Amino acid sequence: MKTIDKLKTLVILAECNTFTEAAEKLYCSQPTVSTQIHSLEEIFGVKLFDRIGRNISINQNGKELLLYAQKIIDLFNEAQLHFNDKEKGAQKELSICASNYIAIYILPIILGNFRKKYPHINIKLQNYSYAEILDLIFSNKIDGAYMPFYELDPIDSRLSIETLVEDPFVLTVSPSHPWAKNEFITKSNLEQETILLPQSTSAMKNFLENNLKLNDITINNVIELSNIEAIKKGVISNLGFSIIPKLAIETELQQGILNTVELSEVNIKRKICYVQHKNKKLSTTEKVFLDLVLHDLKPK
Repeated sequence: MKTIDKLKTLVILAECNTFTEAAEKLYCSQPTVSTQIHSLEEIFGVKLFDRIGRNISINQNGKELLLYAQKIIDLFNEAQLHFNDKEKGAQKELSICASNYIAIYILPIILGNFRKKYPHINIKLQNYSYAEILDLIFSNKIDGAYMPFYELDPIDSRLSIETLVEDPFVLTVSPSHPWAKNEFITKSNLEQETILLPQSTSAMKNFLENNLKLNDITINNVIELSNIEAIKKGVISNLGFSIIPKLAIETELQQGILNTVELSEVNIKRKICYVQHKNKKLSTTEKVFLDLVLHDLKPK
């Protein structure tokens, strides 16, 4: 096993803190993960993780090596791209497909970081609706895409799905809304209020309505708006409240023009994933970008 692969295992295990989850992400067995970490510990002569029963946590030595590991992996990826470009004798292009939500609220900052590291690579970002992406993958018009994935979605055997980060939904109101002063509200508070939801054709609307039903929440007043930006403006204008992905309102929260309130006993979230056809493989450039997405999205 190459040392670079062992360092990648260290990075993934540090994120997961369990051998089981790390093995799933690395598509290998738990003993393989354990062997690679043990090999690194022998190379550097220090323990990298503290083990208490089945639980593990990265120790100070591990944290210090983790900083070097990430730099080494970045340099290794950069070298791969350099020689890949040199061999093909042409300027590389990174072509990315993503859902509208991810293309607007998640990828721009990551693409900026990628551009700083690899300024010679052209970037092409195409965004589609949730339903369009699945149709394009199954019709072999695209290899894969960055998209939300919902717990109730059937797992199609033709797809390879890599979870990148959890995407929590939060109850959002205007700072002038009466709820804005509350630490939390209960489900019964919602019934007579107006909720702003995406339009009926949206996968997000179906997801939210299913979650409200599962949590025994009935809301009688609904306003449908075309997209998240329209919903945010509606909430700011006190048209009503919304339950919206937190990643979509980070700027407004920093500016103080939107507030979040905890909804007691309700936890709504989905996953942000990279989904591709199992028969397809990532190019070197696509793999480097996916590694950067995983790095930038991991909890700080």
